[in-house]
Amino acid sequence: MSGPLVDTQDINGKDVKLADLKGKVVLMTNVASACGYTAGNYKELVALHDKYASKGLEIIAWPCNQFGRQENGSPEEICKFTAGKGVAFKVMEKIDVNGPNTHPVWQLLKTQKPGDVKWNFDAK
Repeated sequence: MSGPLVDTQDINGKDVKLADLKGKVVLMTNVASACGYTAGNYKELVALHDKYASKGLEIIAWPCNQFGRQENGSPEEICKFTAGKGVAFKVMEKIDVNGPNTHPVWQLLKTQKPGDVKWNFDAK
């Protein structure tokens, strides 16, 4: 991806410099704790991370409450939920992926694959 990289925060409010991802394979996806596909998708993401993180794969999950209000928990609740799923990859701040409040990272991602995000777990 070309263009400026946007800095952001993780679920705990810690600054994350996306420039640190340069040269890595990165899978970014919006996530939700109460989606019907949550269990299977988190299982697959954890398996991908476990298999390929040592080879440089970075998975970055972005909680988003825009689809069926399926991620309406607090940061603490999201952390507890993802820990229970065995998540060891980055979980970011809760964001919007569509509309006027689309997070800048997702604005940038959507220049590479134009169009609105359709549902939870829409990897870019």
